[in-house]
Amino acid sequence: MISIFLFLSFTFTPFKVGEKLIFDVSYGPFKAGEMILEVMKIDTLRGKEVYKFHLSARTTGT
Repeated sequence: MISIFLFLSFTFTPFKVGEKLIFDVSYGPFKAGEMILEVMKIDTLRGKEVYKFHLSARTTGT
């Protein structure tokens, strides 16, 4: 019997560049606005992998 083992190296990244999370913001039954959290880039800081995020928020205007 011949066994073949395939070893794959996977790097787990919880977020990908360009990924967006969109949140609806409300106050009770009223919609107050929207927030968007976006992954801008993955970088290295002092030898550690870090993520740069951009958070924007806007009101509904009413």
